Amino acid sequence: MSRGRFIDCGAVVLGGGRATIMDKIAIYQITLDASIGTTEEERAILQPISVDIELTGKINTVSDRLEDNIDYDLICRKIIHLGRTTSLNLIETLTEKIAQTVLEDSMVESVWVRVKKCRPPLSEIQGGFVVEIFRTSLKSAAPAT
Repeated sequence: MSRGRFIDCGAVVLGGGRATIMDKIAIYQITLDASIGTTEEERAILQPISVDIELTGKINTVSDRLEDNIDYDLICRKIIHLGRTTSLNLIETLTEKIAQTVLEDSMVESVWVRVKKCRPPLSEIQGGFVVEIFRTSLKSAAPAT
Protein backbone atom coordinates (compact mmCIF):
# COMPACT_ATOMS: atom_id res chain seq x y z
CA MET A 1 0.00 0.00 0.00
CA SER A 2 1.72 3.13 -1.15
CA ARG A 3 0.67 6.53 0.14
CA GLY A 4 2.37 8.44 -2.66
CA ARG A 5 4.32 10.73 -0.32
CA PHE A 6 7.20 8.34 -0.01
CA ILE A 7 9.55 6.51 -2.33
CA ASP A 8 9.89 2.86 -1.30
CA CYS A 9 13.55 3.31 -0.38
CA GLY A 10 12.89 6.47 1.62
CA ALA A 11 11.84 10.00 0.84
CA VAL A 12 14.31 12.74 0.04
CA VAL A 13 13.58 15.83 2.09
CA LEU A 14 15.30 19.11 1.37
CA GLY A 15 15.94 21.33 4.34
CA GLY A 16 18.60 23.82 5.26
CA GLY A 17 20.24 23.51 1.85
CA ARG A 18 20.95 19.77 2.10
CA ALA A 19 19.09 16.59 1.29
CA THR A 20 18.42 13.95 3.91
CA ILE A 21 16.91 10.50 3.55
CA MET A 22 13.82 9.81 5.63
CA ASP A 23 13.30 6.12 6.21
CA LYS A 24 9.76 4.82 6.60
CA ILE A 25 8.08 2.07 8.60
CA ALA A 26 4.47 1.25 7.69
CA ILE A 27 2.09 -0.83 9.80
CA TYR A 28 -1.37 -1.55 8.46
CA GLN A 29 -4.59 -2.88 9.96
CA ILE A 30 -3.87 -2.79 13.67
CA THR A 31 -7.31 -3.98 14.79
CA LEU A 32 -8.96 -3.44 18.15
CA ASP A 33 -12.31 -2.85 19.76
CA ALA A 34 -12.78 0.63 21.23
CA SER A 35 -15.35 2.53 23.25
CA ILE A 36 -16.01 5.42 20.89
CA GLY A 37 -19.11 7.37 19.91
CA THR A 38 -21.04 10.56 20.50
CA THR A 39 -23.70 8.93 22.68
CA GLU A 40 -23.35 6.91 25.86
CA GLU A 41 -25.21 4.03 24.18
CA GLU A 42 -22.74 4.01 21.29
CA ARG A 43 -19.74 4.05 23.65
CA ALA A 44 -21.25 1.21 25.71
CA ILE A 45 -20.81 -1.20 22.78
CA LEU A 46 -17.20 -1.85 21.79
CA GLN A 47 -16.67 -0.90 18.15
CA PRO A 48 -14.20 -2.42 15.70
CA ILE A 49 -11.44 0.02 14.77
CA SER A 50 -8.61 -0.39 12.26
CA VAL A 51 -5.45 1.70 12.50
CA ASP A 52 -2.80 2.25 9.83
CA ILE A 53 0.40 4.18 10.57
CA GLU A 54 3.38 5.27 8.53
CA LEU A 55 6.23 6.78 10.44
CA THR A 56 9.49 8.33 9.38
CA GLY A 57 12.75 8.45 11.24
CA LYS A 58 16.29 7.27 11.00
CA ILE A 59 16.35 3.50 10.74
CA ASN A 60 19.67 2.05 11.82
CA THR A 61 20.38 -0.51 9.10
CA VAL A 62 23.88 -1.22 10.43
CA SER A 63 22.88 -2.40 13.91
CA ASP A 64 20.86 -5.57 14.40
CA ARG A 65 19.91 -4.50 17.94
CA LEU A 66 16.35 -3.48 18.73
CA GLU A 67 17.63 -0.82 21.16
CA ASP A 68 19.23 1.00 18.21
CA ASN A 69 16.02 1.17 16.18
CA ILE A 70 12.36 2.14 16.29
CA ASP A 71 10.52 -0.54 18.28
CA TYR A 72 7.40 -0.84 16.15
CA ASP A 73 6.13 -3.79 18.19
CA LEU A 74 6.09 -1.55 21.28
CA ILE A 75 4.40 1.23 19.29
CA CYS A 76 1.66 -1.20 18.19
CA ARG A 77 1.14 -2.38 21.77
CA LYS A 78 0.79 1.24 22.93
CA ILE A 79 -1.78 1.96 20.21
CA ILE A 80 -3.78 -1.14 21.13
CA HIS A 81 -3.65 -0.26 24.83
CA LEU A 82 -4.73 3.33 24.14
CA GLY A 83 -7.65 2.23 21.98
CA ARG A 84 -8.83 -0.42 24.42
CA THR A 85 -8.58 1.67 27.59
CA THR A 86 -9.87 5.06 26.42
CA SER A 87 -13.51 6.05 26.04
CA LEU A 88 -13.91 8.93 23.58
CA ASN A 89 -16.65 10.76 21.73
CA LEU A 90 -14.80 11.33 18.45
CA ILE A 91 -12.62 9.24 16.18
CA GLU A 92 -10.71 12.46 15.44
CA THR A 93 -9.59 12.61 19.08
CA LEU A 94 -8.46 8.98 19.03
CA THR A 95 -6.50 9.63 15.83
CA GLU A 96 -4.66 12.58 17.43
CA LYS A 97 -3.92 10.59 20.60
CA ILE A 98 -2.45 7.79 18.50
CA ALA A 99 -0.24 10.26 16.60
CA GLN A 100 1.05 11.77 19.85
CA THR A 101 1.69 8.30 21.28
CA VAL A 102 3.78 7.34 18.25
CA LEU A 103 5.72 10.63 18.41
CA GLU A 104 6.74 9.84 22.02
CA ASP A 105 9.39 7.54 20.51
CA SER A 106 12.49 9.73 20.24
CA MET A 107 13.52 8.08 16.95
CA VAL A 108 10.23 8.91 15.19
CA GLU A 109 10.26 12.20 13.28
CA SER A 110 6.79 12.17 11.71
CA VAL A 111 3.70 9.99 11.55
CA TRP A 112 0.70 9.58 9.28
CA VAL A 113 -2.25 7.96 11.06
CA ARG A 114 -5.41 6.57 9.50
CA VAL A 115 -8.17 5.37 11.85
CA LYS A 116 -11.21 3.60 10.47
CA LYS A 117 -14.38 3.06 12.44
CA CYS A 118 -15.46 -0.15 10.72
CA ARG A 119 -19.13 -0.04 11.75
CA PRO A 120 -20.36 3.56 12.03
CA PRO A 121 -23.82 4.11 13.52
CA LEU A 122 -25.44 4.86 10.13
CA SER A 123 -26.30 1.66 8.28
CA GLU A 124 -26.06 3.55 4.97
CA ILE A 125 -22.28 3.93 5.46
CA GLN A 126 -21.06 0.53 4.31
CA GLY A 127 -17.31 1.13 4.04
CA GLY A 128 -16.67 2.64 7.44
CA PHE A 129 -15.67 6.13 8.55
CA VAL A 130 -12.02 7.24 8.26
CA VAL A 131 -9.93 10.05 9.73
CA GLU A 132 -6.37 10.66 8.52
CA ILE A 133 -3.80 13.05 9.99
CA PHE A 134 -0.10 13.77 9.54
CA ARG A 135 2.01 15.08 12.42
CA THR A 136 5.69 15.88 12.88
CA SER A 137 7.75 15.82 16.01
CA LEU A 138 8.86 19.13 17.48
CA LYS A 139 12.41 17.78 17.50
CA SER A 140 12.32 17.26 13.71
CA ALA A 141 11.14 20.86 13.18
CA ALA A 142 14.08 22.29 15.15
CA PRO A 143 16.99 23.54 13.03
CA ALA A 144 20.15 21.44 13.11
CA THR A 145 22.99 22.85 15.19
